[in-house]
Amino acid sequence: MGAAGQISALLSGSTVSVLATSRTLLHIEGERNVALRSLAPRAAIELFVERTRAVKPDFELTEQNAHEIAAICTALDNAPLALELAAARTRVLTPAELARRLDRALPLLVDGARNRPERQQSVRATIDWSTQLLGDEERELLLRLGVFRRGFGLDAVEWMSEGLNGVEAVSALAALIDGSLIREEDHGSRAWFTMLGVVREYARDELEARGSLVECREQHAKFYAHLAVTAEPELIGREQSLWMSRMADEFDEIRATVDYFSETGGWDDIADLVWPLYWLWWARGLPTEVVGWMTQLLRPGLDLNERSRVRAEFYEAGFGIWKGHDLSGLPVLQRCAEFFRRDGDPFGELLSLTAAAFHSLLTSPPDIDRAQRILRNCQDLADSLQNPFLAAMVLLMRGQATLMSGDIPAAVQQFERGLAATRESGEIVSQSNALNHLGWASLLSAELDTSLSYFRQQVSISSAVGHEEGVAFGLEGIFAVAATSGDIDRAGRALGAADDVRERKGVLLSMFSYHQPTLDEVLAGPLASAFEEARTAGRKAGLAAIVEEALA
Repeated sequence: MGAAGQISALLSGSTVSVLATSRTLLHIEGERNVALRSLAPRAAIELFVERTRAVKPDFELTEQNAHEIAAICTALDNAPLALELAAARTRVLTPAELARRLDRALPLLVDGARNRPERQQSVRATIDWSTQLLGDEERELLLRLGVFRRGFGLDAVEWMSEGLNGVEAVSALAALIDGSLIREEDHGSRAWFTMLGVVREYARDELEARGSLVECREQHAKFYAHLAVTAEPELIGREQSLWMSRMADEFDEIRATVDYFSETGGWDDIADLVWPLYWLWWARGLPTEVVGWMTQLLRPGLDLNERSRVRAEFYEAGFGIWKGHDLSGLPVLQRCAEFFRRDGDPFGELLSLTAAAFHSLLTSPPDIDRAQRILRNCQDLADSLQNPFLAAMVLLMRGQATLMSGDIPAAVQQFERGLAATRESGEIVSQSNALNHLGWASLLSAELDTSLSYFRQQVSISSAVGHEEGVAFGLEGIFAVAATSGDIDRAGRALGAADDVRERKGVLLSMFSYHQPTLDEVLAGPLASAFEEARTAGRKAGLAAIVEEALA
């Protein structure tokens, strides 16, 4: 940095070009930054193997150790110095043992070549040297950002910089990026920031050494509690796609927040964090883990208020019914609805009542009349709130019940009203559901082209917001249209991809997976073998490829 003035004078007084390697920008006129990123995965593995052979000449990359070596490279972010120092440890550790120890990497990444500068003798020394180029406030911000598990946005940086004397978050962040300690990447219209795992470990070690790690974790947790409340209306509005994408990026940080609240006994805080994000969990197919977070609140002896307990009971009973696993939760849902009504939470009341209506449709035989009575009350509540999202949710449920009764024209009317309401709210996931039901109603009326159009629209908008269950429903519809039309290969590939989504997400077929009769017919027919071959290919092809086929 001290040579910046001389280099600038040299450039301005001659035709010389200068190639300078540095941990930070020089900030002189005409400078062009070429960032040296981590190695590509294959190159990282090759480097690790090469440096391991330098200390262990008989070392070979084999089928048995390939997985552990790839895990080592991933854990070290494919960073060359870290890989070289890790490779030196193979004198005493096998790749499997080394991989298991890399949750604490810095103590292992030492003893570099003695002819190298001191700052390259260990990864910690390298990071120390880099942080010495920072101002005190910039270094403090770096340490605070070490509590993030995966990454963060600018608003999180601003939140964590609170209380730093005279520091402006954007300028401090820019210095960290210039110093190669933070990396920036564009996620659509959002900037997203990450740091190498070893830098994160360094920052946490420094915070723990001075006794401020818990304080910074608390500050991190408060940010995500605030973010959940901010995200709630956005997740059911016109910016849903952007917020679904953002909250998917933030999921590891939400996990970290739940872990912090669990460690500190913040049971009500967990309920307050999870509850506003209900529609995110549903749309992204993450209910199993989230239900686990909520059901832990029902353990005996926890200091929990009534609102948190009822919310946890709703998750346990409601998701059991929605996924068709457990039909014993109706009394619980009725109690939940009564509490939410008293508590002034119409969203919670409607969720509980629609789950109760769903229960009525799942009984054998279905109690359609009871479901419709419940849903008419829900419709009155939704209309009184003048909320198009809630109105659409109820209309779609009423249409499903009507379709089960066999009145296709009346069901179509309710689905179309629900679709109009979703378009008014701008909310995509319910729009996907409306298109799915319109597709099946059209197929039941033998309108194949119309049905296919609805299913394609569903696949398109569901994939845009990462709603994989919606994609699976749409592909199941495309399967049924293709099978009805005699296109067995297309039918098999579409259903195979849908099967893969359901298996990965742990989502069982629900009563609204209407394709089973068509599937039974295909499997009983003469083309069953060809169909199963195409279905297997669809499972292996990758969801993106099958979606592209479906929309072609």
